[in-house]
Amino acid sequence: MRAPTSDSGTRPTLIYDGDCRFCAAVQRLVRRWDRRGRVEYIPSQDAVIPSRFPGLSFAGCTEAMHLVDAHGRDWQGAEAVRELLKILPLGRSIGWVFLVPGAPWIAARAYRVIARHRYFWGRTCAPR
Repeated sequence: MRAPTSDSGTRPTLIYDGDCRFCAAVQRLVRRWDRRGRVEYIPSQDAVIPSRFPGLSFAGCTEAMHLVDAHGRDWQGAEAVRELLKILPLGRSIGWVFLVPGAPWIAARAYRVIARHRYFWGRTCAPR
């Protein structure tokens, strides 16, 4: 599989499940946090995904959010959260938790649980 690429210049791209109300609510929260517009946000259902990110599969994008940087590096799930915290204002003040021994393992497990139940939890989120 080829590595994903980003045509957004220097901005990393966050790819999220746009059909999931929970995911869309989280994306809106992150977008508000990203006051300087450092990140581009694209739902995984957008027709531009296959051409801009040929190394990403639709199935992979619906299983976990992806963060693709300008060099084509792709992080998914909890790793994407960790990398996103490095970009967002004051995110490093929270991201240090990933340095605690065992924290990445716990974060990955927690992310999978959340991802598995996101459509159920999305019912409580405000409509898009």
